[in-house]
This record gives sequence, C-alpha cells and structure tokens, in this order.
Amino acid sequence: MRNINTEFTEIHRVHRNRKFSVFSVILCVFCVEMASAAEILSVAPDCEADGSASFEVCARDSDAAAAIRIRLWEAQGVKVLDKTLEADFRLDPADFSRKKTVIDTSLAKARIWSLASPNLYLAEIALLDAKNEVLAARRLPVAFRTVEIRREDG
Repeated sequence: MRNINTEFTEIHRVHRNRKFSVFSVILCVFCVEMASAAEILSVAPDCEADGSASFEVCARDSDAAAAIRIRLWEAQGVKVLDKTLEADFRLDPADFSRKKTVIDTSLAKARIWSLASPNLYLAEIALLDAKNEVLAARRLPVAFRTVEIRREDG
C-alpha cells in the first residue's frame, strides 16, 4: 500500500518548483479524495455543577461513524467516564457540508471548578466505525460549573 503522505509531499514539492502539469493537478485532487475521512470539526461542551454534561459534536464525512465514545479524565490522569453511544448525526441547517449530534451524559461526583479549586477534566470525543476503531478524535479541557444571574441578586 502506498503512503498517501509521501504522495502529498511529492505533489507539494512539484507545485513549489512550478513544474506541474494537468496530470499532477488531477493526481492532487484524486489524492485528496482518497484521503478524505471522518473529521471532528468542533466540540461544544456544556458541563453543569450537578454533574450533567452535554457535548455538541460537529463532524464532516461522519457517515462511516457507527458510534461516538466519550471519555473523561481527572487532572491526575484517572479515567472517570468511558461511555460509547450510537452515532446519530443530523445535517446542520447552517452548513450542509457538516453534521451535528449531541451527547448527553453525567458524572456522579463531579468536582466543581472555582477560582479556589480549578478542577479541570480532559474530555476525549472519538468517532468509531463498526469495528470500534477510531476514525477521528478530539481532546479538550472541560470544567463543571454553573453560572446563574438572578434578578434578586442585582
């Protein structure tokens, strides 16, 4: 099997040296098509002080994704959540080139983030295929906290 990265490197070298032809442009487009795969574009976390968490995941080429896995680690590296759910992506009405889904979960004893104790977690969202192999993954820091503005508080 040929290495797609080597082919991209060669195509870019040819383009930089301005020694390209119509064939190399066609090859470049062909390689991009071959290399296209599922990709997580963005993750928007919403983690509340009660331990509930919601992650909005936007992805491209998510048709191959059969499941979504979410994992949470504490700052010390202790895994506190490992959950796999069926992938249920829907077209994003704002951009038809991507799809969205929302993952809802909860953490029983979430450590709350505050200035005095800035408890952060590391979240990993992964798209899995039918064989539970990772197609794409993204990691991001998250914190559990609720901010409320009440009329009586001014």
